[in-house]
Amino acid sequence: MRMKQPLRKAAGNTLLRYFLSYFTIFSVLITGFFYIIRTQLSRLYLDQLTAQSMERLDSLTETLMDEIISLISASPISAIW
Repeated sequence: MRMKQPLRKAAGNTLLRYFLSYFTIFSVLITGFFYIIRTQLSRLYLDQLTAQSMERLDSLTETLMDEIISLISASPISAIW
């Protein structure tokens, strides 16, 4: 009977070690995937935001240039030139 007690303790310790090692590996993998996905989503968002900002700036530049041209052509000084 004394032989069965150490075997059960050893089996319990072995199962605990296996569980902890797999849990550690799983935790590291999940954490790595989380940071990879977070980085990719941030990059996609910033690229989209940059493109949208550039479109708005181009539109604003075009509108301002049109307004300046219309002001110059409507001014009395342009009739003299």
